[in-house]
Amino acid sequence: MTVKLITFDITGTLLALRGSVGFQYAKVGSRHGIYAPPDELSKHFYRVFKKLLVQHPNFGANDIGWQEWWRQLVFHTFRDSLPSHNLEKSSAINRVSADLIEVYKTKECWKMTEGSQTLLEKLRSKGLRLGVISNYDPRLEDILNNLNINKYFNFVLTSYSAKCQKPDPAIFKIVEQMNKDLKKKEILHIGDNPKLDYLGAKEAGWNSLLIGENVTKITVDFPEIKSEWVVKNIGEIYATLENNGLIL
Repeated sequence: MTVKLITFDITGTLLALRGSVGFQYAKVGSRHGIYAPPDELSKHFYRVFKKLLVQHPNFGANDIGWQEWWRQLVFHTFRDSLPSHNLEKSSAINRVSADLIEVYKTKECWKMTEGSQTLLEKLRSKGLRLGVISNYDPRLEDILNNLNINKYFNFVLTSYSAKCQKPDPAIFKIVEQMNKDLKKKEILHIGDNPKLDYLGAKEAGWNSLLIGENVTKITVDFPEIKSEWVVKNIGEIYATLENNGLIL
């Protein structure tokens, strides 16, 4: 059965960061007189990011809200990178946070992965519906608009607006409700995370395709993922869909 709707993950799939988090944070911090080593900022960012997702899941969708969530992340990332500074009493850190929230909507921080725009154009030319399912906050619409790719999508669904995250079946169910004329097997999800994207979509009854460079490791770590449904990069997706009869 051919598919009629293809949904995409965003980060690591269609979009990639332009420069490291530490580089961007250091650059913005310096604008406001706060200087921190990029490597330290990157290290503490990912640690704090994971901690906050546990304390306030889904970017604070059900408690503190996404802006406060990111404000806390920025504060703790800089504080832990600069232990000798008393950032609690610094008004500059709030300006850094506000600046970073805005700059991470733009091309300054994001770029399209190689081949992704060509793929979107090809799929659109086939008359397919395209959508986004992303564990992200409401800025995603701005990001896609600023990169001029929002035009390719019939809808953009963030975990924040859905109040649930991949791989929760509920987020896939929302898409089904938006496309009631389609059967589950007429929908395909593409992403780069084995659990959140591939297995999440499979458990929802959808087709699924995974992007991952080390196919052997993926299939060993996740025996339920077959190698024919793993591609090394965006450039392999169109041919894989054709070869498996998912598009004509």
